[in-house]
Amino acid sequence: MSTAPPPVNSKTRTKGPSTWDQISEGGEWDDLLKQFGADARASYGFYGKDVDWEEIKKRPKWRRDRCNS
Repeated sequence: MSTAPPPVNSKTRTKGPSTWDQISEGGEWDDLLKQFGADARASYGFYGKDVDWEEIKKRPKWRRDRCNS
């Protein structure tokens, strides 16, 4: 025969890490922004290899941000 666990209430519940601590893994805000920027530049370079940049440059500026237009 098993017994039910004790009820959880504000007195018995232990406080775990905050959502920010879980997301940031303890990192500081400035370090996270630098990492985000580095990751964005690396991704842009990786995916930009498949872009026909000469074709993009031929388009008017207002049409450059549109896909398949």
